Amino acid sequence: MNLVYGFGPTQLAHYLHAIKISGLTIPEAVAFSFAQSPSKAAVVALLDAPETASQVHKFQLADAALLDALHMFAESPPSYFDDVFATTWTKLMTADLHDGPTSTPCTGDVCLCPAPMDPKRKMLFSPKPPPAMIPCQC
Repeated sequence: MNLVYGFGPTQLAHYLHAIKISGLTIPEAVAFSFAQSPSKAAVVALLDAPETASQVHKFQLADAALLDALHMFAESPPSYFDDVFATTWTKLMTADLHDGPTSTPCTGDVCLCPAPMDPKRKMLFSPKPPPAMIPCQC
């Protein structure tokens, strides 16, 4: 969600759209924006000194729903932020690990993985294409 440059209504709309298509909820997106220092203390520090906000955090301070999520984290116990951040981290890392449910099909301990490339295949005009997928250990 670091695809925005500048600060204004258009960039805020792009940021909100990035949250929507990422599959994250508003609280999850807010928690994940603190990935460099994931803690309730970082949220409280942002609310106490908004002039030090990064670009993403400026968006969060400018949008009502995002600002509500910031205040929710600031008013909740630290374990709530930790739980939301851990859930978000796991969700994004799992999504990043697999390219969707059909491209890395697994059954038990066996998956289909890209075949290793034949050294001869490294030639620019090799006539034989490599096999697409082969069974491998997960």
